[in-house]
Amino acid sequence: DQAFHSLAKDYLHAGLLDRAEILFTRLSVDSDYRQEALFNLIKIYEQEKEWQKAIEVSQKLSKLGDKISCEHQISHYICELAEEAISAENYKEASLLISEIKVNNETTLRTDLIKANIAFVEGDLRNAAEIYYKILNKNYEIKSVSIKDDKKGFFKKIIKMIK
Repeated sequence: DQAFHSLAKDYLHAGLLDRAEILFTRLSVDSDYRQEALFNLIKIYEQEKEWQKAIEVSQKLSKLGDKISCEHQISHYICELAEEAISAENYKEASLLISEIKVNNETTLRTDLIKANIAFVEGDLRNAAEIYYKILNKNYEIKSVSIKDDKKGFFKKIIKMIK
């Protein structure tokens, strides 16, 4: 196992992700390097934007012990999948994905922003306005950044609707 582990790390550092993935997958099943192998697989899947695989490996990693929580990471990966669905104009799939996400029994800022975006592009401006209003009231520290970085003009339209 030590030889495979060393070789897998060398492949990863050399950018040979497909070869590193094969070895880390092997090490993630039943070896002394299981936890590290799973962490490295997550790195690989993040680089390759293979979000579903990253979710699966994160879930395996979470099961290894009480001290390892991948809840926020998994939330991030699901958001990535939802944003891919939005890009493909598959709003129903994006909504289904986002509805799965609860971190510590609460929605995250990113999930709320995606929900608002879906409502906005589907023409449900009232729902979008309500979600944005909730975001602005719930997360005061993000107001200036979010409004300033609003490239599609969502906030400007929403603020006009609220007024």
